[in-house]
Amino acid sequence: MGLTITTFGSVINTGYRYMNKLWTTQQQPEKEQFDYWREIICDTYTDLSPKRDCNGSFMGSIECHEQADLSISCISSEAQTVSRGKREISRSSSELYFLLLQQKGVGIVNQDNRQVELRVGDYTLVDTTRPYRLSFADDFEQICIQIPRSSLYPRMYDPQSITAVKPSTAKGLYQLGLNYIQALKIHDLVSHPANVERLVQNFLGFLPIVFNEVPQRKTIEELRSKSIQLDILCCFIEKNLALPDLSPAMAAEYMDVSVRYVHKLFENCDSSFGRTILKLRLEKCAEELKNPSYNTVSISEIAYQWGFNDLSHFGRNFKKLYEQTPRDWRHQT
Repeated sequence: MGLTITTFGSVINTGYRYMNKLWTTQQQPEKEQFDYWREIICDTYTDLSPKRDCNGSFMGSIECHEQADLSISCISSEAQTVSRGKREISRSSSELYFLLLQQKGVGIVNQDNRQVELRVGDYTLVDTTRPYRLSFADDFEQICIQIPRSSLYPRMYDPQSITAVKPSTAKGLYQLGLNYIQALKIHDLVSHPANVERLVQNFLGFLPIVFNEVPQRKTIEELRSKSIQLDILCCFIEKNLALPDLSPAMAAEYMDVSVRYVHKLFENCDSSFGRTILKLRLEKCAEELKNPSYNTVSISEIAYQWGFNDLSHFGRNFKKLYEQTPRDWRHQT
């Protein structure tokens, strides 16, 4: 059962647009604190498996807020190991990058056959679509920035090369990256939504540079152009998601490019035109199946409204993504 703010945390209103969420184990019975912590981190981040070496009380807290599409959280906790393996990945299809900044203590990050030690002021990236492990021998504090994978992946030349590595501290780029992270931690740094979006977009464009990812075959101009075109393409898909006949040809006509080029835009996205549409449609259906406002709308109507014209195809792919039938998903508490 998912956590809710009213049940599991407190909300701090901080003015227009911004809201902090705070979860802590402090008020929980001692024997339930670590189990509660497991619920907190799975609800806040993704399906994870935390472990510790001892029993008894457990102190941990997470405070988070949003900046445009990013979620920024401050974690304070006791020693533990947090893993995301194949089993957790199969249970949760979240596609995110976590940017981790060590604020206190020491953290060990393992991913893609690499290991990096984070001391205070160090930061690194992990990818939730592949297994990783975080280890903390003592009390620690971290800042975690959750980044939608679709927002960062297309900007990279070699995405797997910058997970579980630290940027070089030899040049000013490292400090600039640190300043960006510290700025995003301030929930009311800028007040106008348009400026928040600009700040986030600049940050996302800067990350591949600070991790010293050097272009090999493509020019910066090519990457920038394709990134913008992919954004336009994704906006077109989302606006026309309910059309059953939504196709690469329609998108190509809208963008005044060839169908082949539409497919080419997804090359660096670890996806395709068809898989993107299918996933977005399934997510929309899943949202409405959980929404009490749609309780009187049949499952088939919801599927048809989001562009599905074959219920067996819908049901098969829904179960593959959520490991439940649409009916079980709707009635799950």
